[in-house]
Amino acid sequence: MCVMRFHSINVNSNNFAQVDNDFSSVDSDLPISNDISFISYQLLQDLCVGYGYSSGIEMVSECCNDDFLQEYAIKCGYVFSEDFLSVMDKHKINFIGKVDSTLTDLYGSFYHFLNELNENNGSTADLMNETTVSFSKRAYDLRAKCVCILQCNIIPVTIKSIFDSNVIDIKSEFRMSYSEMEKLFLYFVTNLEKIIMIKIMQCWRSFYDKRDLLSLIPEVDYSNPFVCARNFNGVTAPVINFPASFANKFGACISFMAIAKIDEMMSDFIDKCNYVLKKNIFHRCYCIFNRGSTVDDYVKELRDKFRLLLEEEFERKIIEEKVRYRFGNFLNDVLIWNNIEKIDRVFILNKIIEHMHDFLVNTGNSDLHNIIRFFQDGNKLGVYIHPDDDCKILSIRIKFSAKARKVVRDKFCAMLKEEYKFLDGTVIDIVDWVDISKKLSPVAHEAVKHLVDAERKELSTILSNAFVVEDICVFDGYSAGTRKATHEDIATITKNYIELVHTKNINLYSRVWMKLIVGKKHNMLKSLGVASEFVESGESVSSVTDNIVGSVATTDGDDSLMDSSSVKIEFPAIIWGLNLHREDYMSILGIKRKFSMQIRDHLTELFSGMYRRRTVLPSGRVLRKYSWDLISSELSEVAMKSLESINENRYTELVRFLAKARVVGVNDNSCSSCVFREITDDEKNHFMRSAREFIDKNSRVAIKTLWSRMVNKSFIRYGYKEKYQDIDIVDLEGSWGVKLRYSDNVAILNTRKKFSSKIRGFIYNKFSCIAENSRKFKSPNYIGEFSWFKVSKKLFPIAKNEASHILECERKELEGIISKARVVVDYKVDRSLTDKEKSTVLENIMDLVYRALKILFKRVWNDIIRCNVTANLSDNLIEVRDRVVANVSDIDSIIKSSPASVDIIELEEGYIKDGYRIRLCYEDDVAILNIRKKFSSEIHNCVGNIFSEMISKGYKFNDDTIVDKLSWRKVSKKIFPIIKKEIDPIIENERMKISDVLSESRACILSSDGSVSATVTRDLTSEERSFVLKNIMKYVYKRAIINLSRMWNKIIRLQSISLVDIKEPYRLEVDNIRLEFIGNLGAIVSDAIDTLSSGIDKILPNLEHINFNASNLANEKSRSLFKKGGFLSRVESLLSVAQVIDLYGKDRFITDEEKKRVLKEFLDIISSDVDCLVKKRVIEKFSDSSLQYK
Repeated sequence: MCVMRFHSINVNSNNFAQVDNDFSSVDSDLPISNDISFISYQLLQDLCVGYGYSSGIEMVSECCNDDFLQEYAIKCGYVFSEDFLSVMDKHKINFIGKVDSTLTDLYGSFYHFLNELNENNGSTADLMNETTVSFSKRAYDLRAKCVCILQCNIIPVTIKSIFDSNVIDIKSEFRMSYSEMEKLFLYFVTNLEKIIMIKIMQCWRSFYDKRDLLSLIPEVDYSNPFVCARNFNGVTAPVINFPASFANKFGACISFMAIAKIDEMMSDFIDKCNYVLKKNIFHRCYCIFNRGSTVDDYVKELRDKFRLLLEEEFERKIIEEKVRYRFGNFLNDVLIWNNIEKIDRVFILNKIIEHMHDFLVNTGNSDLHNIIRFFQDGNKLGVYIHPDDDCKILSIRIKFSAKARKVVRDKFCAMLKEEYKFLDGTVIDIVDWVDISKKLSPVAHEAVKHLVDAERKELSTILSNAFVVEDICVFDGYSAGTRKATHEDIATITKNYIELVHTKNINLYSRVWMKLIVGKKHNMLKSLGVASEFVESGESVSSVTDNIVGSVATTDGDDSLMDSSSVKIEFPAIIWGLNLHREDYMSILGIKRKFSMQIRDHLTELFSGMYRRRTVLPSGRVLRKYSWDLISSELSEVAMKSLESINENRYTELVRFLAKARVVGVNDNSCSSCVFREITDDEKNHFMRSAREFIDKNSRVAIKTLWSRMVNKSFIRYGYKEKYQDIDIVDLEGSWGVKLRYSDNVAILNTRKKFSSKIRGFIYNKFSCIAENSRKFKSPNYIGEFSWFKVSKKLFPIAKNEASHILECERKELEGIISKARVVVDYKVDRSLTDKEKSTVLENIMDLVYRALKILFKRVWNDIIRCNVTANLSDNLIEVRDRVVANVSDIDSIIKSSPASVDIIELEEGYIKDGYRIRLCYEDDVAILNIRKKFSSEIHNCVGNIFSEMISKGYKFNDDTIVDKLSWRKVSKKIFPIIKKEIDPIIENERMKISDVLSESRACILSSDGSVSATVTRDLTSEERSFVLKNIMKYVYKRAIINLSRMWNKIIRLQSISLVDIKEPYRLEVDNIRLEFIGNLGAIVSDAIDTLSSGIDKILPNLEHINFNASNLANEKSRSLFKKGGFLSRVESLLSVAQVIDLYGKDRFITDEEKKRVLKEFLDIISSDVDCLVKKRVIEKFSDSSLQYK
């Protein structure tokens, strides 16, 4: 292609605007200038005149004329060749065809007007106003789609055509300069952009210019629908900041032509830099892999130093290739769209260099990995194969490895299922690989033999045309230093490769077997019952509805009530604002525990039953395993209403107990005695108000916790979950190794609950004695009231040993249940367990029991610590941390030997000063923890609001880029400085609050060698306060940074689009498909119900069971209809063109990821519709029978 030039155009002008460069520094040797006097701002405006929503009809002849490009050339002094004009004309015709196809939707705006006009509904003027509004909205939507087509399909080929063209003047032929190419590109693309609005207006005029319409409303001018729509309904055009030929890249708005040229220049530089870098790595690897035994160390050193090598090479090439000069010189010729006429080309240059650097780092790391693997494989195969051929060999290894894994796994599963007998007469069993490898390896080798043969054939095909590296020093990664592989090379490679395959296969057998038996051993964890998990995890009442669990019988009679009698001091327990006698406090805890267990059991049964019955919630949604956020408002109210009777009984029992409760007060005359009195009416009312608030709050917590556990663990009935895979067969996936009946699982659950309660009470007493007596072990340290993780190593073996007789009784009772249990085979058949199955089930259950003991012991210990802490009363008393009374002389000696001017050493449990361990008192620890929780919540709310606002309003950073829903790793560098300014004052307030607490805190001093059996308290020194505060705030900053990442990722997930976010026309069409599909389900639902009810006279199930099974059966068949009936393809096709409104009010197409999410949501709705239809048909069919829902 060529262009004929008559004369050149001088693009410089004395009238161009000047821009000061006060905000950037330019090296004196760079050709970059922020002075834009050589670029005509007016010229840029002239080239792109009419972009956006300009709709003047006068543009038609200019843009649609076949000679518009030639006319532009004549104005510029050119004559384009016919070949060039023909190619450009094809681009234009191609684009116009796509625009016409896209704008066909505009004609739908006129249907309403014509229909209403024919039926004489409303005035003609009102109908025309409504039509302009509808037309304008559709036009704005479709124009954006046409611009997307222009940028994605037309601009790339246009750029290539212009780059390939030449210029011819009268004397000679030569290429156009870049400036001339860019102006031609902007002119051509802007005219194509204007064609969009021309076509839109032609569509309007084809409707508006009818004679009969003009005669009906002669007093109003509807020639411009956009003006009428704005006046009538306030519909305005979306804001367009720059023409379609421009895009934001490298921190500036530059043309696609400039972007393409910059990409070409960057690619050229990166190729040169990468070539030298790869050659350097090849040389180093050659030296390393010829050193012998120290290869791994040198490879690690090369990996560690690679980044430094890359940086050095990059900087060297930047200077050697004069990158800054070449790119700077080019940027002077680039047209930049900037309305404020202030351009920082140095900033753009730095962005380009930064982009090249990042790209080189990515490719360099990949090349380093490939080159090292090339040498490693060369050592293994005996010959250095060309990297391209090595990649082909790697691909077949991956392919056949995946096939071998499946074959081996299927073989092992079949052997286990069939109880395979080896040649020596032993039967396969679930044991470690080392114990069975000698027997299983030959079987696995035989199973994959055909795959090894097939892999050898494909390897031979690749090696027949492969190249090997002959001279590693000359090899450049391409062809230098290579030769074609000889027969000897192929034989060597094949022999070594097959040996490697056998070695890798043996490792594969081991991995497959170990993964298989681990899955078998822990299969029951996948389908545990809700209530079971609560008991065994130790999350009994305390974690769901209460914070403290205790068990003491209530006192009877009024003998304990005293008006003023003094007794030996009993430290009170504070609960809901009252200092109650410790016995009364424990009695209240017993009441809380009893009713909390009732709530847990009730909610477990409620949720399981609602799920099995496919209960329809008030919103019409069928209950499924939805996340809590989706159904919390509905399910919470249903559950709370069902708990009313239980909570009322609790209130009644609390009121009855308060009538004889005792309030404790310390005698003013003596700190060694206290007085008891009755509770007053005001105190009783305040107590009950607090109790009601607490019970209501924790009941809601229990509802959420129980539902979330049921969903997350994927269980509905205790012991197993059900999956329907066939029409007539129910595949029951066992939790104990086999699938037991529901009644057997319930019996196992009740047994575990019973013995768990016994163990809890027994261990509670043991731990209480340990805490009271500060029992001493072989270690000189005491078991004081520390957190569980600090004392678990000492306490757990003792507790497990103490509970061993209870565990043995539990084992025997479980063994009796399992001996009578039966295995569910299918829907109608069950069988007895074999001896081996009985043993497996028992061991699996006991394994779960033992694992749950740790959590149970932990919670019991924490309960005791919380109860005992309330007894620490007065600073005037010498409070011994571990409840051990020491001689005054011993205490004095400890205090005297603990001066304030010694060095501090931080330990896990405090600090050491001159041989004595110092810890903060428990009360101070709790106070600091509460402060941290409070400010952590404040930071969470503050940051959450900022993140949400940034995303919703499209926050613009200093580099003019706009925040996007990317991962925290990609946006943290820009967002973190903003967030840090906001949270720094909060953290500073937190530091001051903690400092205030530390100023009044007391240190517990414990002899580090255990020579003195006492712990005493004293004030912290200023040095200790400073040190503790520093360590606490260090941890606070660390947690704050971690939480920022979690909050950001959570917010961008929550703001992802769903079906309701799609624009209304597409959403209505999706709903029409749904209704059409539901209309075809009648026969399927009826067939599913008939299939399952055919034997109803024999088995007499309840309606709940029929409904549950029929729903699964109907869903299975409906999925087949949804695919084969074309409904799925219709929905996918619709979603591929569906649009949503983005953060800036503009329309955009949904991404592939969003499409998958919306499609899944749609399929869930379909499934709910099927369930509703099944339930309705089941009720209709059996309404007159004796069957009923249970």
